Amino acid sequence: MHGIRILLFLVGGLLAGFAIHMFTKTVEDAETTDDSTLRNASPDAAAGASTVIETPEQGAVTRGPVDLLGSLSLGEVAGVLDANEAELLLCYRTTLSTSPDLSGAATMNLIVGRNGSVGSAFLVGSTLGDQSLEECLTDVADEWRFPAATSGVTRLLIPYVFTAT
Repeated sequence: MHGIRILLFLVGGLLAGFAIHMFTKTVEDAETTDDSTLRNASPDAAAGASTVIETPEQGAVTRGPVDLLGSLSLGEVAGVLDANEAELLLCYRTTLSTSPDLSGAATMNLIVGRNGSVGSAFLVGSTLGDQSLEECLTDVADEWRFPAATSGVTRLLIPYVFTAT
């Protein structure tokens, strides 16, 4: 069992690095648009869609395509992520109050139990360089609640890009 966990961690790290690399173009495109309103991907389009949360205040959090392994649907996962991303933005804005130029990317790895609770939340591949922000992000994700799964656990890799505005 320990060997499987190590293998999942290594694969997760590789996927996280790839997701951050592939997501850069999407973020550049999002930054050049004139739309400064909240844009949410529909749950049905969550696999290939991005969500940008931004307001006239400061800071934006952009979520890339979710990598999902388990019995939860992308729609179920997207619904929970959409409902809770304001918490991630609050973590980021709190950090921006003392580090106004901080930006970067991080991929969150979530292990969701069959009952829908988050059993493990950690970052794989972060360029943020701010331990307090990274801890805040994983602390809030630990409290998220997903629908109960039909079988086993669900593993999520969720790339985020944090941009100071």
